[in-house]
Amino acid sequence: MNRYIAALSHALSFAVKERRLLQRNPVSDIRRKPESRGRTRFLSDDDRARLLKACGESAWPALQALVLLAITTGARKGELIGLKWDDVDLKTGRALVTETKNDEPRTLPLAGKALEALRALKLKDSARSYYVFPQPSGLPGPYEHFDAHW
Repeated sequence: MNRYIAALSHALSFAVKERRLLQRNPVSDIRRKPESRGRTRFLSDDDRARLLKACGESAWPALQALVLLAITTGARKGELIGLKWDDVDLKTGRALVTETKNDEPRTLPLAGKALEALRALKLKDSARSYYVFPQPSGLPGPYEHFDAHW
């Protein structure tokens, strides 16, 4: 129910602020129901091994490195896809994410298999690219449309 209220409230707020069709948003007076916090989930060792094995068999060779980075750093998919080699320091094991959800840059620690995977990527084709995960076609920009692999 809260999602329906939020969607309706957003539409009416647009009508108030952008179109001046209403004086105020009547949905803002509706009290929302409390929601549970949900579950915090972690992959088991077996699940993680199967996931990384499947990623290693993907048609996109960099998928395993991307998933390793996601697992070890907790970074979002969009943050990782936008990583540039200029922001990755393989010697100190750090990567700077400049475009985050809250617009505050943060540093990702790189270690273990994730760091090894990045070093291997650097040695391969992506070393010639500006982005860590470039488009396979060679077009400029990061590889954003890899949903079939993901």
